[in-house]
Amino acid sequence: KRTYLLPPPTPTTTQFDEYYVGSVPLKEVTFARLNDNVKEAFLAEMCRKFGDVEEIEILYNPKNKKHLGLAKVVFTSTRGAKETVKNLHNTSVMGNVIHAQLDIK
Repeated sequence: KRTYLLPPPTPTTTQFDEYYVGSVPLKEVTFARLNDNVKEAFLAEMCRKFGDVEEIEILYNPKNKKHLGLAKVVFTSTRGAKETVKNLHNTSVMGNVIHAQLDIK
């Protein structure tokens, strides 16, 4: 009779909580200098070319609800986020030259 040592099961998805000690994957892109007319649907269509979008948030002034020209887009993969920054940073969108950068959550 033989006994075999099996490796411990590995999780299929990694949970990133406050106890995670590794490097956090860069999946969040912050856009600045956006035109006031940029809405979530337009931003989703613009970013969908580079990867699957998980979440989009356009930031507004809490008092008067005015568009701040800032948005955050979370991708499902790091590759999509990096491709977005590579292709959209310092490009003209609706007449404004936008700024795109990778952020950690």
